[in-house]
Amino acid sequence: MVSPHLKLLINFTMAHSLAIDAEWMSISLVSTQRGSIMSSVPEKDWKLFRKLQNDLTAKTCELIFVKVEELAKKREGIEHKSYLDLFDLIQAEDAKIAEMFNNPTRNNILLKLVSLKNYDILTEEQFQMFSQQTQDRIASILELRC
Repeated sequence: MVSPHLKLLINFTMAHSLAIDAEWMSISLVSTQRGSIMSSVPEKDWKLFRKLQNDLTAKTCELIFVKVEELAKKREGIEHKSYLDLFDLIQAEDAKIAEMFNNPTRNNILLKLVSLKNYDILTEEQFQMFSQQTQDRIASILELRC
């Protein structure tokens, strides 16, 4: 017999997978309409991302820890609900971390940068360090997401 938690995880994974498929289909459609926005970024931008990656990951994790601490402070008397909220938070944040950082390549780095900008992890100062071409492509994708 499958536990309720496993069923929840399976349903979450399936829903997340469908959302990713829908997003990729949307990006593919944009790609055919506006030219190749899915191609790799300049080598300079790839190296910059690799240089910033540890700091961006640390910032992301620290922001998550702040959310966890806020949940923990309010748990008295509602420990089980707080635990379930924590479980949901970790799943949601894990999906964001995967979107921003898992398996970066020159072919998918543009989408990683879009996610970093979308979740306010990439500061404006860091964003300005990338080439104008990459900045313009990120801005175009973010406009389509709204």
